[in-house]
Amino acid sequence: MRRSDDAAVPRRRGEAGMSLVEVLVAFFLLLVISLSVLEMFTLAYAVNMGSEARTDLTYRAQRVGEAIRWIYSLQDANPTLFDTAKANSGVDLAALAPGTKVTLPTSPAATTWAFWGPAGVNVVEQDARFVLHYTAHPGGAAGRWRVVVGADPRGEGRRYLGSVSAAKAVRYVAVIP
Repeated sequence: MRRSDDAAVPRRRGEAGMSLVEVLVAFFLLLVISLSVLEMFTLAYAVNMGSEARTDLTYRAQRVGEAIRWIYSLQDANPTLFDTAKANSGVDLAALAPGTKVTLPTSPAATTWAFWGPAGVNVVEQDARFVLHYTAHPGGAAGRWRVVVGADPRGEGRRYLGSVSAAKAVRYVAVIP
């Protein structure tokens, strides 16, 4: 005996459900879309790690510039402390030829490690994955310096929050009165 709702929709042969081919096509489309979304997540993660590396390097370069600015702010206020800080840090802008690149130590064996390393300003680490350096150029006014601090990822084959490339190098410029 037929029910009344079956009479309203006539049944055609072969339309009782989805075929295996239709299910496989739908599964394949879902797979392609899922892989594309996962690839976007991977790319976003890599971009975020690169941004994190540049942010960290920028912060470290800024701390170096501000430490040098602090040392030279003592020149008139406290000459004794200025001489001590200059000796401990190895920062003597007047003794440098303009444009000379000075690399900060990455080993506790260096004489200036206590100032720049974990016990002092804490901008460098032992066997760091980056190199911090600065160059100084005399400014226009007497006694003024333009200090350019650079932070570069160190060498191929080492990773610093993502792949190592020159694109992650940063520069921070400080004017020292």
